[in-house]
Amino acid sequence: MSYADLDLSKPAGVEVLYGRIKQAARNVCSYLDNRQPEHKVLWRDCYNDAVANAITAVDRPTLTALHRPVRTAKN
Repeated sequence: MSYADLDLSKPAGVEVLYGRIKQAARNVCSYLDNRQPEHKVLWRDCYNDAVANAITAVDRPTLTALHRPVRTAKN
């Protein structure tokens, strides 16, 4: 997937790329989306792995931060 058209120095560009990555993961894992209960876990794992691998490959801190928001401590 190309993202050369995006300005990843801007939040809007990072958000568009994140959306593209998630859509590509849905497409890649679609063969598991047949509504059978045992495939739901497989689909989720496939999707999560595909998104995580793409984010790792892009290697942009702003994209990683969007994918894994900072969690605040609960009191």
